[in-house]
Amino acid sequence: MPVIFISYIDEEKEVAHFLADTLQAHFRGVTVSAYSWRQRPGEDWQQQLRHNLSSADAVVFLLGPKSIHKQWILFEYGAAWFSDKLLIPVYHSGLRPEDLQAPLNTIVHERAENPSLGSTLCNTILAFLKSRHGSQETNGSIVDGDFHKLMVEALAKVRRNARELDLFVSFPLNTEAWENLAVSDAGLLTRGAMRLSGDRKHLREMRGVLIGVVNDFVTEYRAAGYEVFFAGAKSNTDDNKTYDVAVSRDLLRTAREFVLIWPARFSSGALCEAAMAYTLGIRSRYYRRESIPLPTFLSNLENGGQSFQKPADLARQLRAAYLPGTTSEQTETVVPA
Repeated sequence: MPVIFISYIDEEKEVAHFLADTLQAHFRGVTVSAYSWRQRPGEDWQQQLRHNLSSADAVVFLLGPKSIHKQWILFEYGAAWFSDKLLIPVYHSGLRPEDLQAPLNTIVHERAENPSLGSTLCNTILAFLKSRHGSQETNGSIVDGDFHKLMVEALAKVRRNARELDLFVSFPLNTEAWENLAVSDAGLLTRGAMRLSGDRKHLREMRGVLIGVVNDFVTEYRAAGYEVFFAGAKSNTDDNKTYDVAVSRDLLRTAREFVLIWPARFSSGALCEAAMAYTLGIRSRYYRRESIPLPTFLSNLENGGQSFQKPADLARQLRAAYLPGTTSEQTETVVPA
């Protein structure tokens, strides 16, 4: 009887159990082993683990920011790598192929957040089992939309249980930080001398354009199963509404990546958050308007700033960096005259 083995750490059990249930239901006459999934009292788990791995035809490895540093995962990967088994690494939760070292990076990987993962995974395993056993029956086909929705829910549970953020977005909310920012007739963001007293409403609207762009990105990012903190999500127009600095600081400590949307003027809060992210070794990106330079010490860092002209440019850059492979278009918000 063909065997499919799923390698994972306990923190990823929601995803592992979802995959095990899906593959077990899809393939006829196949045993799916996700050890510790249905462990029985009195079992010698190491012996059972060795048996399940050695008898497996295909091995699916869940690779996240934590699991790639776990000795058992590396041990299982190495044991399977030196065999004639089908190896399918599935990375998730912000991990990228470039983060992996040999031999983890020598095999084609699949991304857990990929909307077509369900059919890709099952078709790959089906073809391998047919080549090895001559035939293999299935119970119908995988519906990618349903599979993707359930995978996103499972990934969200993993992240909530870990109490970690995938992304922290730093965005100064006070209107004064954007007071030298103007929008041209072509929709470009430019610097201009503006009278704060007479143009405060317009300043608020311009700041709202960028908040709207980031909010749209955050919504799509969360829909893909990621955890993100963005203060602007709860404070789009009210200058007097603030968020707890201590809470944001604690959240930043758990973040895997950091994004700074640099304003038109100096912002002490944004600089403090950028400095904290740098000190903690959090992967950071900085975005600014073309005509507004970053402070020198930020621009000299490895990811020293990406510029944009229009709000829509910022939307495209954020999606390209954090939602690779998506195809939906981000529309540009128009500032009222």
